[in-house]
Amino acid sequence: KKKKKKKKEEEERRRKKKKKEEEERRRKKKKKEEEERRRRKKKKEEEERRRKKKKKEEEEERRRRRKKKKKKEEERRKKKKKEEEKEGRRRRRKNKKEEKGRKEKEEGEEGRRKKEGRRKKEGRRKRRKKK
Repeated sequence: KKKKKKKKEEEERRRKKKKKEEEERRRKKKKKEEEERRRRKKKKEEEERRRKKKKKEEEEERRRRRKKKKKKEEERRKKKKKEEEKEGRRRRRKNKKEEKGRKEKEEGEEGRRKKEGRRKKEGRRKRRKKK
C-alpha cells in the first residue's frame, strides 16, 4: 500500500512539474511573440515616418522646381517683351528714315543738294566754334 501511495505521489509530482514547465514554456513563447509584435510595430511606424518625410521632401522639391520654372518663364517673357519693344523702336526708326528718303526724292534732286549744302556748312560752323 505504501509503495502504491508513494508511486502515486511521485506521479503527481512529475505531472505538476511537467505542467509547470509547460506553463513556463507557454509564458516564454507568449512573451517572445509580444516582443516580436512590438518590434514589427515599431519598424512599421519607423517606415511610415520615413515615407512621410520622403514625401514631404519630394513635395518641397517639386514646389521649388515649380517656383524656379515660373521665375525662368517670367524672365523669358520680360526679355521677349523688351526685345519686341527694341524691335519696334528699330522698325519705327527705319520707317522714319524711309519716309524721309521718300520725301527727299519727292522734293527732287535739287532740294536735296541744297539741304546737304546747308548741313555741310552747319557742320563747318560747329567745328569752327569748337576750335
